[in-house]
Amino acid sequence: LAALRHTPADLEGMRQLLAERGTVADGGSDAFIRRDLAFHKSVVAASGNRAMMELYDFFTAAITETIHATLDGNLPEPDQQAHAAIVEAIAASDPERAVAAVRAFMAPVLTQLERLLSQ
Repeated sequence: LAALRHTPADLEGMRQLLAERGTVADGGSDAFIRRDLAFHKSVVAASGNRAMMELYDFFTAAITETIHATLDGNLPEPDQQAHAAIVEAIAASDPERAVAAVRAFMAPVLTQLERLLSQ
């Protein structure tokens, strides 16, 4: 939905938050997680879907735990390039490309989760 509904201000905000996201080395894991969540929340907000925003807010604690798990080495953390691919697909107003970018973003995490759960 963000690819269809974003505003120029939404896109500017996403790009700013992506630039600020940095890495864990930039202030530690808690600060990194706050920045990462802010970026993801900006993508959800750009959808213009209030229910989706409320769901994202509801699941923030679980999302935070997942990010901690990626940082602890149990799961692969999607890199800056994977995040940027989502933003660029949104900027292009291309929902199919955005879906593909999100799937590519999540694929390594989901694959590793399946491996861990099957052990």
